[in-house]
Amino acid sequence: MNYTLITDNLIVGFQPQKPEDINHLKKEEDLKSIKRRCDELDVRHMRRPAIDFDPNFLRNILPKAV
Repeated sequence: MNYTLITDNLIVGFQPQKPEDINHLKKEEDLKSIKRRCDELDVRHMRRPAIDFDPNFLRNILPKAV
């Protein structure tokens, strides 16, 4: 899995792709604090399918996803 620790409190990168990615994050990073803060702010994780290599699709769908 490809991600970067920007600060102790900020992880940026791709979403998990397989079960092993979740196991790695659970073992190596403090995901409980992320989940707790999302719950406090009523932030929901949502999946939005995207068409690879289609810039028009992304231009149209990303603003709606946010």
